[in-house]
Amino acid sequence: MKIKTTINFRVPVLEKINEAALSLGISRTKIIIRLLKMVMNEKDFPAAMARSVKYQLDFPGAENWHKFHISFQEDEFEYCLDLRKFLKRSLSAIVAYAVEEYLDIILGLSPKDPGRSDNYLFHHYVMSSSEMHGVISWQIFWGLPEKTADLLQCKLI
Repeated sequence: MKIKTTINFRVPVLEKINEAALSLGISRTKIIIRLLKMVMNEKDFPAAMARSVKYQLDFPGAENWHKFHISFQEDEFEYCLDLRKFLKRSLSAIVAYAVEEYLDIILGLSPKDPGRSDNYLFHHYVMSSSEMHGVISWQIFWGLPEKTADLLQCKLI
């Protein structure tokens, strides 16, 4: 099932995405999803707590906007919700960050590199909860652990 939403981009950010999509011969949606997955794969994930969400408005050049309609697979949508929660940024701000950090990398990959193919996907989304001494703990897995049977109350997406 596809989940539809909109992202409001500053025009310069969307222009970079447009140029990349034309250059690679793929849709803008695929570019955006690849960029988001690169952010998800950061080893030093900059999770934030106890602060308000940062919007793209907080970045320079926030005068000209374009509304972009996008459809996500269920697991991709959940990843986006998690990124918003952990990074304390709007989806448009996360994509703007990813364009600056990763778009040149995607453009520089050879056509046979997995980062440019449709096979560069995160599969599965696992949530597990447990309770210890009245405290509820949640674990979120961006990928499928080898032994899901060991997880309590798993919900696979």
